[in-house]
Amino acid sequence: MEKILVVDNDPYTLKLFERLFCKGVGEQKIDITRITSGNEAKRRFLEQTYNLILMDQHLPDAKGLDLLQWMIQEGSQQVAILMTGLAHSKAVLEALSKGLFAVLSKPFKNLETLEAVIEKGLELDRAYREIKRLRDTLESGNNEVTSKESEKVSSYQEEMNIFESSYLKRLLKISDGNIAEAARLSGMSPEDLSLRLKHCNLS
Repeated sequence: MEKILVVDNDPYTLKLFERLFCKGVGEQKIDITRITSGNEAKRRFLEQTYNLILMDQHLPDAKGLDLLQWMIQEGSQQVAILMTGLAHSKAVLEALSKGLFAVLSKPFKNLETLEAVIEKGLELDRAYREIKRLRDTLESGNNEVTSKESEKVSSYQEEMNIFESSYLKRLLKISDGNIAEAARLSGMSPEDLSLRLKHCNLS
């Protein structure tokens, strides 16, 4: 069962997500944890692995964006979504370039769009985990690895390349095509960024 952490001190938002997830997402059953503070979110994050984290920007004891960036650094490939009324602020755009999966504007106007973003986030988490599992199997030298599993690695890697291409396109858009600025936002050197752009046929 997939686990989602929702952090928001708005009772309406927490109730909304409870209704959304009570039936699951797609064919997946969801275990949802709903909490209202940044400190509690940090404690839960250190104790439990979550497939997806949704966090409000304005919490009583923390800025959601700062907390999500910490979680992304601590948890390898943690998929995270920020919920805010300022979805196009410079700080949020920088966060997108540093690993945030998506930003959802509040109040939510279209629940179908909301569910689609959440489902896509869970798909990304599944891809991360499957790639890791298959790579660990291959690197262990397990002779029982099948050609089908090897093909899965290629398939998931292709999917990840699509995500990377999308991320780099968004990064270039945020920086107005300025490679130096895009490199600064991403934490990469201009040389590394140029190589990744070339690899994704974006230069």
